[in-house]
Amino acid sequence: FIAAQKSADGQIVYHDVAPDDTLSIIGNSGEWYSLDLNNDGIADYSVAADIIYFENHAMIGKYANGSISNSVAGTYANVGMPAYNVFKLEASDPISQSVNWVKANTPKDDYFGNLLEMFSYEGYWQNGVTDGYIGLRIHVGINNFYGWLRCDVAADASFIIIKDYAYNSIPDSSILAGQGIATNSNEISESEKDFSLHLFPNPTKDILTLTTKEHLINSVITVYDLAGRIIKQEAGVTLNSNAVYSLDIGLLNAGSYLLEVRSSQNSVIKKFNVVQ
Repeated sequence: FIAAQKSADGQIVYHDVAPDDTLSIIGNSGEWYSLDLNNDGIADYSVAADIIYFENHAMIGKYANGSISNSVAGTYANVGMPAYNVFKLEASDPISQSVNWVKANTPKDDYFGNLLEMFSYEGYWQNGVTDGYIGLRIHVGINNFYGWLRCDVAADASFIIIKDYAYNSIPDSSILAGQGIATNSNEISESEKDFSLHLFPNPTKDILTLTTKEHLINSVITVYDLAGRIIKQEAGVTLNSNAVYSLDIGLLNAGSYLLEVRSSQNSVIKKFNVVQ
C-alpha cells in the first residue's frame, strides 16, 4: 500500500511505502523493487539487494523502461569497471541541479548499476545505514524533476528496507531530503481518517460527487494528474454534512487523478479514476 499526499505548499508529492518493503538476499537470489517516483505508471528506477560476481550488492538503477536521462546523486566508483557510488544524503540536504548527478544504469546490464554498497568494496553506505536518503532526478518530456528515496541498508549489504519517497512536482525545482514527510496536522495522507471525505461514483465519467462530515468554509478543491500537474481547481468552496458538492470532470481524459481538498485547518487527498 502506498499513501500519497501533498505538502502544505502543494508542490511536494510524498509517498509512504506502508508497510516498509524489505528486499533481502536469500541464498543465491535477491529481490527487486520498481520505483515510480512521480506515479505516472512508468517505473523510473529499480532498487535491489542481490548477488553479483559472488558479492552482496545493494544498488539502485534505471528501470529498463524508464527514461535514459534518469539520474542518481553520486560519483564514479573505483571498482575496476563502470559503476557509481550513490551519495548517502542526510535529512534536509538540498537536492537540485547543483548536486553531482550520474546516469542511472540498468542493474544487471553491461554495468553494475549504481551502488549503495558492495560487501567488500567502497561506498557511502558502508557499516549499515538507517534512514539514509538517495537523491533522484527523473526526466519527463523536456523537464527534470528532483526527488528522494529513504531506505535502510544492512552492514553486509544483505538487505535494503524501502520506507518512503517524494518529489517536487514543479519542474526543475529543488527538494530537501525528507521534505514532504508529515510532521503536523497540515499534512494529512489519504490513509488517515480524521478528515472524512468520500468520492462517488468512482470510477466516474463526468460528475464526481464529494461528501464529508466536516464543516469546511472557503476550501480549495484541486485535481492533479499523477505527475503532480494541476488539472482543475475551484476555490471558495463550502463543504458540510448537510450538502453534497458536484465537481464537473467531463473534460478530463480517462485515467487516474488525485483530488485535494484544502481548508485553513487541514487537507486530504483522494485518488479517483475517470472512464470514457
